[in-house]
Amino acid sequence: MNSQPGKENFELRRALVMMVGADRKRKHCLVPTLVLDDRGRTVTLGDYHSHPWFPSPMSQEDRWNESQHWTIRIQFDSECTIMKLIPYKGERRPGEVYLRQSKTWKLVGYILEGDKETGFITPVDGE
Repeated sequence: MNSQPGKENFELRRALVMMVGADRKRKHCLVPTLVLDDRGRTVTLGDYHSHPWFPSPMSQEDRWNESQHWTIRIQFDSECTIMKLIPYKGERRPGEVYLRQSKTWKLVGYILEGDKETGFITPVDGE
């Protein structure tokens, strides 16, 4: 913790990143377990991150129910393909998957209640 006068005390326990898979080219990230801030209680509401490669759509592991720690997930890659997942974890409604196109969010699929454990996307009509 930082204890210098006039400085905010803030500490973030770092997330762990491991390379996984036979080719060691896939990342497996663990979320920070603790955020301490002297200004008050912290609440993490979303995951917003980039991948420095293309293409990088949300993987099935990104969409698994057990991976949903936030109310929203935004992910983008080196070609600025932007995806959004609203998982609605614990709710009796399907998760929603969006793709950013022409300055708007386009709904591209649903993660139905029965598919939340696996993260399987059911495309919307016309996809």
